[in-house]
Amino acid sequence: MEEQVETEPRDRAATTRARILQAALDVFAEEGFDAGLRAIAARAGVTAGLITHYFGSKTQLRIECDDFIIERVVQGLPDLFDIGKMDVQFTTDAGAVMRSMRYSMRGLSEGGPLADRILAVTIEHVLQTITAGVEKGLVEPSEDEAERARVVVRYSVGAAMLDFALDPPKSPDEVRDGLAHYWRNVVRPMIRVTGGRHFVSSPNHGGLLGRSAFEAPRAQHGNQPELA
Repeated sequence: MEEQVETEPRDRAATTRARILQAALDVFAEEGFDAGLRAIAARAGVTAGLITHYFGSKTQLRIECDDFIIERVVQGLPDLFDIGKMDVQFTTDAGAVMRSMRYSMRGLSEGGPLADRILAVTIEHVLQTITAGVEKGLVEPSEDEAERARVVVRYSVGAAMLDFALDPPKSPDEVRDGLAHYWRNVVRPMIRVTGGRHFVSSPNHGGLLGRSAFEAPRAQHGNQPELA
């Protein structure tokens, strides 16, 4: 009986803490990272003081939100995107993917450390995907696969951010459909079209992506001339 008395408050505390974290993820995603503790407390159904009790400060709460999302991105990318498969593979709840996507898009749009962490994880996964595709003979190799990965991420994430800004998903089903479209019609084609290409970048600009791009193929004799 004594063990039960000790465990129940601990369970309630863990549940409350998780509820606050989920509320913070939603509020930050919807209102931006300047959103205050009162807005988060209202969403979680607690007081601002209780948030401080569990997390210490808004800064620490934001850090834990970022860490939570990065963990989900690291776990989710290999499950979602496989170069050998045409469709997205969902092994986690689409609602959780939706929350992670909204928060990630907010982080990317506002820039800063979270954006860098998301991009670093994404670049690494895309590089692994390209490498696996080359080894399996599914995609043509290029002269610099690391640079190729940055190009793919720059163009693909840019397209995803624009689509999200213009028409954000309103339900888990729309998230599922949107990711499937994004994989089939943006990421996979970008991986394929960058095969055998020469890349250019501006290492002193553009952060982790370095404004990476690929050069257009040279015009062949007798074909349409290159643009000036």
